[in-house]
Amino acid sequence: MRGVPLGTLPGKPGNYPHGFPRRFWFISAAAGAALAVLLPSAAAGQANGKLQIHQINVGQGDATLIVSPLGQTMLIDAGPASASNCASATGIITYLQSIGLTRLDYHVASHYDADHIGCTDKVVAVWPVQIAAVDRGTTNPPGTQTYTRYANSIAAKRQTATLGQQIVLDSSGNRVTFDVKAVNANGGAGSLTENDRSVVLLLNFGTFEAVFGGDLSGDTGSSVHNIEAAIASSVGQVELYKVHHHGSATSSNATFLSAIHPKVATLSMSATNGYGHPTATALNNIHAQNTTVYWTTSGAGASPGGLDVIANNTVITEVPAGGTTFTVRYGSTTHNYSSWAAPTCSYTLTPTSASVSSAGGTATVAVTTTAGCAWTAASNVGFVTVTSGASGTGSGTVGYSVASATAARSGTITIGGLTFTITQTASPTCSYSLTPTSASFSASGGSASVTVTTTAGCAWTATSNAGFVSVTSGASGAGTGSVGYAVALGAAPRTATMTIAGLTFQVSQVAPPFTDSALTAESSLIRAVHITELRTRIDALRARYALSTFTWTDTSLDGVFMKAVHITELRTALADVYTAAGADQPTYVDGTVTAGLTSIRAVHIVELRSAVIAVE
Repeated sequence: MRGVPLGTLPGKPGNYPHGFPRRFWFISAAAGAALAVLLPSAAAGQANGKLQIHQINVGQGDATLIVSPLGQTMLIDAGPASASNCASATGIITYLQSIGLTRLDYHVASHYDADHIGCTDKVVAVWPVQIAAVDRGTTNPPGTQTYTRYANSIAAKRQTATLGQQIVLDSSGNRVTFDVKAVNANGGAGSLTENDRSVVLLLNFGTFEAVFGGDLSGDTGSSVHNIEAAIASSVGQVELYKVHHHGSATSSNATFLSAIHPKVATLSMSATNGYGHPTATALNNIHAQNTTVYWTTSGAGASPGGLDVIANNTVITEVPAGGTTFTVRYGSTTHNYSSWAAPTCSYTLTPTSASVSSAGGTATVAVTTTAGCAWTAASNVGFVTVTSGASGTGSGTVGYSVASATAARSGTITIGGLTFTITQTASPTCSYSLTPTSASFSASGGSASVTVTTTAGCAWTATSNAGFVSVTSGASGAGTGSVGYAVALGAAPRTATMTIAGLTFQVSQVAPPFTDSALTAESSLIRAVHITELRTRIDALRARYALSTFTWTDTSLDGVFMKAVHITELRTALADVYTAAGADQPTYVDGTVTAGLTSIRAVHIVELRSAVIAVE
C-alpha cells in the first residue's frame, strides 16, 4: 500500500490549517480520503471565529499576521528578504499559503529596516493590499533598494500613521481595534534612529490586548532614545507583548515592562543571528513581570530560563470572541491563559465645569483614570462640539468648542460617565464712545490714536473711508481698546472719516502754505510753481464737489513761459467750484485776461490764492 504524506518537514508549517503536528504521517490513500472529509480545508484556516495572532518564524526579522474572527487580515512587517525567507519552502509566502490566506486587508510596516520590510514587495504581489498600507511616512527614509522596492509595491494604498489613529477589523462584529500609540517618536527631539521611529499599535479585542512595536527603542544611550518609557502609561496592561528589537539590550526596558505587565510575549530572531539576540538584559526585564516568553527559534544569545519556551516554530495566539481566556500554540502544543481581570475604573475631570463668554471659544478637560480604563466623551447640546478625545483609554484630554450666543445658556458633556457643565453668559448690551471724536492734521500728515470705550465682551471694528487715512492697529477688538491710524502727506485741504464701532470719526487736513507766501500785487516775478500749486488746490476742490476733471493747457509747466491762458483757466475752473458751493463769484483785477496779453502779473496769482482759500 502506497503511503500518502500529510504535512511537511518537522518544524515547518503544513499544508493544512495550523495546529497539526509537524512530522510525516503515512496512511493509506483510502484512509487519507476519509480523513480529508473530517479536516477543514486550507482556505477555512483563514477565519475560525477567533482572533488569531501568528508570530511567523521568519528567522532574524519580524512578521506578524493577525486574522479577525470574520476573516479580515493585517500583516505587521513581512520579515527579511532572502532566498529562504520569502517564497521558498520555509518562507513567509509559503506559510501564508499553508494557512489558507485569501486576502490581505492591511499591511503595517513598523519601520524600514530590511528585516521587517524585506519580503513586503513579494507578499503584496501575491496578496495585494485591499484597504491600506500604513507606515511612518516619508520622513528621513533609508536610501536602500529594499526600501525602494517596498515603497513602490505599496504606493497605491500607502497611508501615513498618525498618533491616536484607530484601525478597525470586523467593524460589524466583535471589533478588533488597533490604536497608534507611537510613530516617529511622537515628535521627539534630537537625531532619531530608524528604531526610534517605529510605529506602535495597541490591539484590543474584548478583554484581550496586545502591543506591537517593531524595534522600538527603550534606552537612554547616545545612539537611541527611550521611546518605550514615554508611551508606557498610554499603552497600559496587556496580555501579549511582541518583544521589541528581537530581545536587544536597547529595548524592553523595566519601566515599559512594568507598565504593560504582559502575561505572554513572543520573541522572533534567528538561531544563528550575529547580534547576540536575545540579550540577558531584555529577558531579565521581561521575566521580572513573570511573563512567559515564546521564542520562534533558540536564538544566539542568552540561554533560556524557566519562563522561556523554545517553539522553533511559528507561535499562534488565539482569542475567542467574548471570552476571558486565550491560548498560545506552537506545533502540536497548546498553552491556556486567562486574560487580566478588567481594572476597577474611576474617573475624575479637571476642571469639572467651565464658564464661557457670549463670544464662545475652545478649551480642554483633563480625564484622569487607571491605565486600561476606557472612556468616551459626547456633547449633550448642539452649541457644544467635542473636537478631540471623543474616546480614549487611560488618562487623556478632551477638547471642545462653544459657539457664540446672544442669550445665556448652559449645556453638558458626558465624559467617562461624569457630567462636565458649561455655562455661557448672554451677549452684553453694547454702547460705544470715541475719544477724541475728530482730529486735524497739517499738510505733512502724521499718526495718532482713538480710544474706544465700551463694555467688556462688546466687539467692534475700525475702517477708513478714504485712501489717505489708514488704520495701523486695532482694526478689531472687544471691550475697551485703541485704534491707531496714519494720515498721508497732503497737497490740498481735505477731509475723511473712519467708521469705528459704528461711529464716525472725522479727520481733516489743511493745505500746505503757498510757495512765496509773501507774494504781493507789486511783485514782478511770477513762476510756474505758482500756477501748479493753484491747479492742485483747485483740482482738490473740484473733487470735493464731484466736478469733472479739468483739462489744463500745458500740463507740465517746466520751461514754459507763463501765459494769460493759464490765468484764464484757473479762474474758469474755480468758478465751477463757487457755483457748486452756492457762493458769490469772486471779482478780479483785469476782469478779462486775453490770450493777447503779453504778460501776467503777480496780482492775478494773489487774487486766485485768496479766492481758493475762501472757498476751502
